[in-house]
Amino acid sequence: MVLQRNGRNLCDVIVEGTCNASGTVWVRSELRGRALRPVKAGRAAAGKFRARVKGLAAGGPYDVTLEIRGRDGSILEMAKARNVLVGDLWLLGGQSNMQGVGHSCDAEKSHPMVRAFYMNDEWAVAHDPIHNLSEAVDTVHNGWPGPHKPRRRLHVPTSRCVGPGVSFGKAMLEATGVPQGLIACAHGGTTMKAWDPQLKKLGSKSLYGAMMRRFKKNGARVAGLVWYQGCSDAEPATAGAYRRNMVNFVKALRR
Repeated sequence: MVLQRNGRNLCDVIVEGTCNASGTVWVRSELRGRALRPVKAGRAAAGKFRARVKGLAAGGPYDVTLEIRGRDGSILEMAKARNVLVGDLWLLGGQSNMQGVGHSCDAEKSHPMVRAFYMNDEWAVAHDPIHNLSEAVDTVHNGWPGPHKPRRRLHVPTSRCVGPGVSFGKAMLEATGVPQGLIACAHGGTTMKAWDPQLKKLGSKSLYGAMMRRFKKNGARVAGLVWYQGCSDAEPATAGAYRRNMVNFVKALRR
């Protein structure tokens, strides 16, 4: 995975989850086999833990171990994340052109320092298609039980699956020198009405709510949003409101 760096080129993110043990959460990290100093990072109780992972410099890869320790220092429970990078995270939002409709023969080659958080909630090296909607955890992407459906369901052939995500990630890697992470959130045929921030309360049944869930799942810190949408609103009844809807969308996302 990729963790977002801060202004000092260090990660500083909140990690939450479920557990069995109760006690103090410690973070142990290794960089290419060299152990870094263990850090007390949070607490675990009542089946949940919350820890602040900070201080890892941009780059990597790191192996990060979370340990729940008792009062005597004994390790009661632990989990390890391997091959963790620190750099910049980007939400990918919008409709078909972000989802990917370019020819597969034009796909960018993968780069090990450009990763993607696919729609099945798994991290891997980024390669098209990034938006694997049929495997999405969020029901808005594979069932549409929410109030706003896309104007049309897109059935994109496997030969048309390329979006701008991988190219963008590689360009930013070259420009910044730090790893890049892409969080897939787009869906073809969607309108600004479907992306309305007021639908956040619907969680995974709304596009905005699903995007916020994925944002929080990855430490609630990103560098920004890459947006590619507008065709579905290019009609007389909706085009006039696009600017206002887009401004409201950006303000909500920044909040």
